[in-house]
Amino acid sequence: MKKINKKLLVHLHLYYLEQVDFMLKKLRNITGCDWDLYVTLCNSDNNVINKIKTFKPDAQIILVGNKGYDVLPFLKVLRTCNLADYDYILKLHTKNKIMAHVQYNNIVYKNYLWRDKLINALLKSKKCFKDNLKILEKRQDVGIIADKDLVFELTKYAGEIPEDTYLLEELKQRLNIKNNYKFFVAGTMFIARAEIFEKLVKSNISEYDFDSKSESLTSGSMAHLLERIMGILANEKGYIIYPKTDIFFKIFYYIRTKLIKNIFSITNSEDKKHKIVRVFGLKFSCKKKLKFPKGTKVIKFISKKSSINYIYKTAVIFAMYSSNGLIESSTIDYLKELKKYSDYMVVIGDCPIFESEIKKIQPYINSYVFKKHGEYDFGSYKRGFSILKSEKVLSKIDNLVFANDSVDYLGESLKDFFEQMKLHDFFGLTLNNYGYSKDLKSYIPAPHLQSFLITISSNIFKERFFSNFLNSVKKERVKEKIIYKYEMGLSRIILENGFKKYSYYVPLKDSVAMDPCLYYLNNNSNYSGRKLFIKKYLYKNPISFQYDVDNQ
Repeated sequence: MKKINKKLLVHLHLYYLEQVDFMLKKLRNITGCDWDLYVTLCNSDNNVINKIKTFKPDAQIILVGNKGYDVLPFLKVLRTCNLADYDYILKLHTKNKIMAHVQYNNIVYKNYLWRDKLINALLKSKKCFKDNLKILEKRQDVGIIADKDLVFELTKYAGEIPEDTYLLEELKQRLNIKNNYKFFVAGTMFIARAEIFEKLVKSNISEYDFDSKSESLTSGSMAHLLERIMGILANEKGYIIYPKTDIFFKIFYYIRTKLIKNIFSITNSEDKKHKIVRVFGLKFSCKKKLKFPKGTKVIKFISKKSSINYIYKTAVIFAMYSSNGLIESSTIDYLKELKKYSDYMVVIGDCPIFESEIKKIQPYINSYVFKKHGEYDFGSYKRGFSILKSEKVLSKIDNLVFANDSVDYLGESLKDFFEQMKLHDFFGLTLNNYGYSKDLKSYIPAPHLQSFLITISSNIFKERFFSNFLNSVKKERVKEKIIYKYEMGLSRIILENGFKKYSYYVPLKDSVAMDPCLYYLNNNSNYSGRKLFIKKYLYKNPISFQYDVDNQ
């Protein structure tokens, strides 16, 4: 390919300095055009700067604050240079390792796969880069080129992702945009026509717009709003995002995840309760029937309501499960603490129990049922709600608490939590920013309160939509479906009915926890004295899912 008469602006936001060699190696694939390089750094490092200057002596180095992820530095570069001097813009940035398994569009992203897919669509090789230039030259309808698997569509549900819905609409009004294009590049790495960003450069968006806290750890920030706006700006100019497919990746990924898996693999069943063995396409289920210890019993007791004084105007439904028929000491301590702030407590065990264990919790609870139902915590909440209704407890309380024993109570007072509960209709200890898509194939930004400790006011639990939701709970085989329908579903339906969600643990700026239970309850040094619980699964899988998304 001959050198084209086009000029390229390359912006590299190098937050993770240790990735400089990787990024420079990719930049060596730029060929066939004149180009300028702007590198933004949050920290000055002579060794890194020398490497950049050795690679491209005329590279411009700009020091920026650690604010606005990669998006604010990009805006600063656009306003530093003369945008009219360039035909195309190549936007790149470093991206940290993903420690958890994040799934989108049937691809599981771990380690550096998200970063690599975004960059390889642009700079996998010299030929790859030349092909991108050819597309922009020949396809006058293409404004942005990016990896196909990371071109996302906006969600429709205001209760889930505010930067896809009402916050996006507010920004569009501010920028006088009437376009409704639905696609954006998740990760903001692309090659695009420079003219697309003219409105952004001239806008009144400033560094101060990036100061406001997000509604959640990953949503509601100006950086994430502009991530969406870039696709809309392209379409406003008459362009589309060109989704580029890496066919070799597709083949390799299919062989590794599908073909080899069918030749021989051992995996968990959908309900995670037994193993599935696959040999040359044949599937064998190694199912073991769940047995509770001999001597455990189905037990039911409903207290007499007449002896209860409703001082706190609060009732607790506590969901339990025990495979060995015993009640753990931390659970007993948890029930004892909950009793300090509630008038009536019903315990629903999704299991039989040793009769002798009941004596350990009887001083703290009013009613209990221990019987296998297989509907997990929301099945227990449903049954507990029915008991409260039949015993006419609901008419005497202002707040309802859902709690369960999936966490270890660490002994700290819950007084502050219950004081804050009184201020909100829908309140929980933690807000998880991620959840499953409707088809259960992707793990997406979907802020929702986690069901191990949430509170609901009478403004909500007396409404028909709430009781209808609980009555809809049924046995599901797949854990992901339970989370989507019930834990995420509770937040969805409450928000759809005009209420807001609030969490005790406030999101930390510039940091994201895939699972806030893990981060806030295990590593929350910023919350001294408020370390209340730890998730029990951490004892089996003590890996930190917390990761920095400064470059998302």
